[in-house]
Amino acid sequence: MKKQKGNFWFGLTLVLIAIIDFYQTIKFPSFEVSGIRLPGPAFFPVILGIVFFIGGVYEIICSFMSGNTFKINLGWFKSWENRNIIFFLLSSLIYVILLNYFGFIICTLILLVILMLRLRVKFLTSIGISLIVLAIILVVFQFFFNVSFPTGIFSFI
Repeated sequence: MKKQKGNFWFGLTLVLIAIIDFYQTIKFPSFEVSGIRLPGPAFFPVILGIVFFIGGVYEIICSFMSGNTFKINLGWFKSWENRNIIFFLLSSLIYVILLNYFGFIICTLILLVILMLRLRVKFLTSIGISLIVLAIILVVFQFFFNVSFPTGIFSFI
C-alpha cells in the first residue's frame, strides 16, 4: 500500500476553518415547528464543518506518518494559478469588509471587474460582463426573492 503524503498546514487550516464554523453556527437560531425541532439554518454549515474537521485531521495524520510534517513548499507560490487562488481569497475578504461601507452594487461591480482583469479578460469585456452579471443577480434576488442588499454610503442608488 502506498504511503499517503499529507500536508500539515493544509490540514491545520481545515481544522481552524471547522472550529470557526462551529463557533459561528452556535449563534444561528433554532428552528421549531409545532414543538418539533427541525434542522435549521445551521444544518448545512455544521455538516460542512464536520467534513472540514475530519479532512483536516486526516491530512495532519498523513503528514505525520509520511514525515512531511512542517515542511513549507514555497515553490507553490511561483505558479500563476496558485497566485490566483491567493488573489481571489484576499479580494473576497476585502469585498466582505467593504460591502457594508460602499454597498452591494459598487463593491460587486468592482470585484467582478478586478477578478476578470486578473484572469486576463479585456477591460471593456470585463465591464460589460460584470454589468450583465450584476443585473441578473439584482433581478433574481432583489425583485423575485425580495432580498435586500447592503446600500452603504451610496443609499441613493
